[in-house]
Amino acid sequence: IFLWLTCMPRCAISALSTEVLVTTQAPLLNTESATLSQVITNEQIVDLPLNGRSFHELARLTPGVALLPPAGNSQLVRPEIVNGNIMGGVSGRQTRFLLDGVDITEEHQGGTWIQTSVDALQEFSVQQNAYSAEFHGAGGTFNVVTKSGSNRLRGSVFEFLRNDAFDAKNYFAQTKEKLERNQFGGTFGGPVVIPGLVDGRGRTFFFASYEGQRRKSGAVDVAIVPSPAQRQGNFQGLAPIYDPLTTSGTARTQFAGNVIPQNRIAAAAEFFLRYIPLPNGPNNTWVSNPIVEFNQDQFTLRGDHELTPRHKLFVRFSRHSNHEDRPATFPALGATELWGPAFNLAGALTSNFGTSIVHEFRVSRMYGEYRSTAYFQGQGSDLLGEAGVKGLEQAQ
Repeated sequence: IFLWLTCMPRCAISALSTEVLVTTQAPLLNTESATLSQVITNEQIVDLPLNGRSFHELARLTPGVALLPPAGNSQLVRPEIVNGNIMGGVSGRQTRFLLDGVDITEEHQGGTWIQTSVDALQEFSVQQNAYSAEFHGAGGTFNVVTKSGSNRLRGSVFEFLRNDAFDAKNYFAQTKEKLERNQFGGTFGGPVVIPGLVDGRGRTFFFASYEGQRRKSGAVDVAIVPSPAQRQGNFQGLAPIYDPLTTSGTARTQFAGNVIPQNRIAAAAEFFLRYIPLPNGPNNTWVSNPIVEFNQDQFTLRGDHELTPRHKLFVRFSRHSNHEDRPATFPALGATELWGPAFNLAGALTSNFGTSIVHEFRVSRMYGEYRSTAYFQGQGSDLLGEAGVKGLEQAQ
């Protein structure tokens, strides 16, 4: 069916419309600065996959940056970013970390004491070299900015779960390693409004963020231990065992049959053998799967206030704490407890004087601590004295 419409003189003619399309392209060469850097936006931070939700992993998007994972079964115990990042060939220990313009670098071993939840980050930049005088990292600088509240109440909650349901057993392990990792938290922000007292819409805002992690992961430890025969002094079929009492110069006398007589085995050796288990694997190996428990909590609280259209103030408090219990390879040796609380208090006043002068005044207070305690069987006892070892003082 065709429908024809003929416009008679009374038909109105539509008005003309004009569309202006403006396009731009980033210049191939920045002639105003020689800094090699890249900005990671909030969209990239939130949408790109992150193992462990550590934002520093996104530095891999920047040319010249390589991030190295921890070696072996080591865990992220200290409340710091892994300092294995390499920027422009310079060790990660030389990297600076700025949070809202204040330095939060851990000066002793590198990295940073404060890890901020990715949901609390507005953006961050990675600057490698030839940067301005306000940045002084020999290798590079992580410059991170946290979110602030807005005129609308906004919030989010999340939880990420990972376990060993589909994992394969480690080749060297006797059983499949345990893995339970829960990361959870949320954010909430908006204007500061107290009915009848304060209406901060357009001027005063708050933002809060919390993230926690609870993890149980199995490690695989392999050690060579004495066999039952070797505990009795029998080393037949192995390298020759010589009697130290009959050794003179180059002349040495081997124990008969390569067996140490029972009365020649030191009492101290028999004492400390009680802490060493019998082999449970091939070739006199002891294989264990200790479960490492790791807990982490971090929160950020920020407030922003516009004093005048030319003067803006913000205050932020961040706290980060980790706690880990790591059993020893030999169960009789107990476990090691590691923990480290840290916090950062920062504030800044930004003032705009005219059209060409901007002044910033910043203050910061940083505190970080790392503690380690070993708990083992017999702690508090004079083990050296009980073993009959003379001339050494046992640390208490």
